[in-house]
Amino acid sequence: MSQKKLEALAFWVTDLKKRGLTPTLAEWNNDAVEKARIESDITSERKANPVVPKRCDKIATGLDWYTWSEKFDNYLSAIRGVDDVPLSYVIRRPKHAGWDPVTDANSPEETLIYQVALNGSAFEQDNKTVFTKILEVTLGEPAYEWIRSFEQTKDGRGAMEVLRQHCEGTNFTELRVNEADRILRETVYNNERHFSFESYSTLLQKAYTIYEQTGQVYPDRAKVRRLIDKMSVGNSIVLSHAKEHVIDNMPNDWVQAVNYMKTKVAQAFPGAQAPRSTRRFVNEVNGGRGRGRGRGGRFGRGGGRDGRGRGGYGDRGGRGGRGGRGTPCPDDDSAIPKTINGVNTANIFRNFDDWEWATLGQDWKRRIMARREAAQQRDKSRHVSETSTWKRDQNGNPKLEKPDDTASNNTNGESEAKGGTAG
Repeated sequence: MSQKKLEALAFWVTDLKKRGLTPTLAEWNNDAVEKARIESDITSERKANPVVPKRCDKIATGLDWYTWSEKFDNYLSAIRGVDDVPLSYVIRRPKHAGWDPVTDANSPEETLIYQVALNGSAFEQDNKTVFTKILEVTLGEPAYEWIRSFEQTKDGRGAMEVLRQHCEGTNFTELRVNEADRILRETVYNNERHFSFESYSTLLQKAYTIYEQTGQVYPDRAKVRRLIDKMSVGNSIVLSHAKEHVIDNMPNDWVQAVNYMKTKVAQAFPGAQAPRSTRRFVNEVNGGRGRGRGRGGRFGRGGGRDGRGRGGYGDRGGRGGRGGRGTPCPDDDSAIPKTINGVNTANIFRNFDDWEWATLGQDWKRRIMARREAAQQRDKSRHVSETSTWKRDQNGNPKLEKPDDTASNNTNGESEAKGGTAG
């Protein structure tokens, strides 16, 4: 027998024994040899180059207990015990009756963790090691008082059981369930600008995870219905059709429904991919450089279809580009919805940022710009009529006297009255 095969045999026998299994000659076939050889090489490599995991965070209780306990479990999984078994086996949770680690485990590591015995010299040493890890994350925290009594025995498994009983008791369970209820009650989706779909669906998943951890079952059909019902998408045709498609075609598949809606949200809000740090107020509405003609008094030049021009509504005037006149927009406020594609358009004269302007789409941008131009023209006419007066000049011809002329005359008069010219 070759050296490699002997090493594989030794590894195979040792591995079966630590799992509580008895090796038999009939099982030592070519497949077993190859598998043992590969696992032996992997184990040797891991021992030669051990990975030192980052120390786990201090213990968290209350709403954050389950999140922390998962982190701690992963932390122990990265540390190997005396028999090269992940230390997480020491604090493994019991499975339901009939669960088989060989057929029901999700991975070979989970199979190993549940096959190793919780007794013997190797376990005793690993149990003490786990207690020191628990001590590291509880010292200086209120939770330490719950495991203080294990200082003498250094029973890591016993200490973790006490922490679980305390943090997963009735009071804390009710607290977590109330938090899940609040999430489902208050979480809604409108658009990508203020609360992304990714955040929306993840928060819902957090609530469902809490229910599962506390023994409650939330069926996929209810999850999908909740996902769709709390999405307020305004007049977005893409998302409205997507919602109907989900209800008709995937009402019982939560993961598939989330993934499908995520792709449709990306289509409906393409501007959401732009970095938030590069936001600037959109010139088309706020008076940036571009197309559009016409002086606007205190509005500056701008307007026109998709008009641009420095000087926004209510700002100082500036220069504009060349462009055409837009189609007049009706004066009726209901002509433009209060929300378009998830963007608040109740006040069309407000500042729109890049994302919002891109999300509106060309048709609505033209309607908004037409409405804005109409308001500018009305304000200009009102400004002229209220501040200008008609008078006759010295020849008897009518002359429109503007406030600037009067101010100029008054300035000259005041100058002469105050001192005239030096002489």
